[in-house]
Amino acid sequence: MDIFDIAKQVFSEIESEVNQSTQWKSDSKYIAIRHLQIDKRGSFGERLLRDIFAKERNISLVYKDGDQGDWDMQINGVKVEVKTSSLDVNRKFQNEHIKKTDLCDYICFIGVAPNSIYMRLEKIDEIDFAKLHNRGVRGTGALDISGILKQMI
Repeated sequence: MDIFDIAKQVFSEIESEVNQSTQWKSDSKYIAIRHLQIDKRGSFGERLLRDIFAKERNISLVYKDGDQGDWDMQINGVKVEVKTSSLDVNRKFQNEHIKKTDLCDYICFIGVAPNSIYMRLEKIDEIDFAKLHNRGVRGTGALDISGILKQMI
């Protein structure tokens, strides 16, 4: 037996143990997102929203892939920042770097759970930024959106 075969057996053993103790099972529908770097998870959400509008609805838009500006896409003149998070061990979606700006109109929150995707669109002017907390001060993400997301897929 070669080292690769031994390693596969060990991975399989560990995967079985992990599947017993986590909500993210190896056969979860959206498990692939957990293998992406955090910034690539953001790209997933942006491109998902892009394709929903551009490919599924045939709506023209401007998409700023990888840009770190105040918004990610513009749909019919409306500027949207996309925030993507995956369900964490506490069964919450945490989003960071949410900021109030006049240069963007909406934030689209996309939450990825093991077998579902959730989405909510919030007008920036209507977000109570006083209720958001600073990660450095409280030790958690900026906004827990678990209770306000609507199942999309």
